[in-house]
Amino acid sequence: RARAARVELVDAVGEVWSRAVVAGPPERRAACVSLLAAALPSAYALPGPSAEKNGPSAPSSARSGGLAESAAAKWLRPFARALWELKHRDPATTTKMLVALRTVASRATETQAPATHEALVAVESELAPFFALAPPPSADPDAPRAQAKLGPFARLPARAQNEAVALLGCLPALSPATVRAVAHAA
Repeated sequence: RARAARVELVDAVGEVWSRAVVAGPPERRAACVSLLAAALPSAYALPGPSAEKNGPSAPSSARSGGLAESAAAKWLRPFARALWELKHRDPATTTKMLVALRTVASRATETQAPATHEALVAVESELAPFFALAPPPSADPDAPRAQAKLGPFARLPARAQNEAVALLGCLPALSPATVRAVAHAA
């Protein structure tokens, strides 16, 4: 019964989070980010003494009794869109979101958290516009280079920009589109 209630709660938070990203008021987005920033890193707690009891390959939620990895992975998916939607209007919330995402990305491994790895790949694939809208290079080497349009990253304060750059180093891989966007934003 408690497990079913937990699953319902996780699903409800996921639904509110997804709706807040798409069309929610800024206050709801900020509240969701605060909740997720507190909950997500704990789902990927670093192994401690209790890891020996459950085994080092046990999911962190089994070690800590916290949020299930599949739920945490589901919550990660809207992060790239949320970063775009927040733009530079709420740098504190953006920074909090980037810190939470970087913390999860730095702790989750493909073998220990496959759903999270997949979610991080999806987030990365949608992250390029946050840095810049950079068209791919022309097939003609003599063609003039198309101008990129800077994304919200360019107008964020230095701390948020540093967190965004640090996040890149923790993601499973960087697509050519993201590398191109970051190069234009730098």
